[in-house]
Amino acid sequence: VAQAQPCARTSLDGLADALPAVAPVPDFVSAMAAADVAFGNLVLIQKHGWEAPPEHPDLVASVEAGILHDALRAARADSTDDLAADDFDLWMQRALSLSLQLEQHLTARATSDSDKIMKLLAQTCTDCHARYRNH
Repeated sequence: VAQAQPCARTSLDGLADALPAVAPVPDFVSAMAAADVAFGNLVLIQKHGWEAPPEHPDLVASVEAGILHDALRAARADSTDDLAADDFDLWMQRALSLSLQLEQHLTARATSDSDKIMKLLAQTCTDCHARYRNH
């Protein structure tokens, strides 16, 4: 880095087409990324007794659960044919059911049940990812 030299302007001409400003991703990937963010927020909220953590007072448990459920529903709707094979749809149905239950329990402030549902949901995600994402 200390020895780096600026490129000549002429060497950069024509690269604009090769370096797009935005790299589009499939809707499935976007939905799963949104689900991951919402799940991470839920983990943080859970660590604070299902209340907004001091460093993120804007987080609301039931809202994050709703975002998670919506993101999973969008991912399932956009899953490709190869992902729909085998038991993928069963994993998605389970995750959808659990995320809806979590939202309902958090809305009702039934946090002891929410802990159990969160554990089942985390395991469902881990099992599905082991088969479809991390192989």
